[in-house]
Amino acid sequence: MTNYTKIAIVTFFDEKEKYKLAGKRQAESLQAINFPMENYFQFRNFAEINSPEHTEIPYAFKPHAINEIKKKGFEIVIWMDSPVYCIKSIDKFIEYININGFIFFDNLGYTIGDYTSDECLNNYSMGRDESFNHPMIMACLMGFNFKNEKSNKLFKEYLKATSIKGCYEGDWTN
Repeated sequence: MTNYTKIAIVTFFDEKEKYKLAGKRQAESLQAINFPMENYFQFRNFAEINSPEHTEIPYAFKPHAINEIKKKGFEIVIWMDSPVYCIKSIDKFIEYININGFIFFDNLGYTIGDYTSDECLNNYSMGRDESFNHPMIMACLMGFNFKNEKSNKLFKEYLKATSIKGCYEGDWTN
């Protein structure tokens, strides 16, 4: 059994009924697997996580919410979109993060070239052609081990990208 004292799960959702229901289901699923609910955080307000509004910079709330939990001293922080819920123990999932530093899932069939703006690619010195050679991650479920140097470096870039012009805001077709 995993020691959960330094492990947290975080999500963010607004007042739309479907997200509130998803958040309720997520919380119930975590209770069912005996995850300590004092380590589970549901944010509902952009200001409490120091994030720009979703309409201003889409999805910036994810790294900002993770960062708020990191600042509380948690070593492993798992992001779960509100519709994600547990059907069994997450001990092996946590063990993987602990060993490897982070966990991400391939957004099968998509590359970073599919939804990354030219402006963002330029900020990272990557051309459009090259961007189609790199798989896109699915950011609905991910975890960071902040005891791991590589994970910290990656997260710092993830958070920083929310303030780099063109990396989060922009046309869905570019």
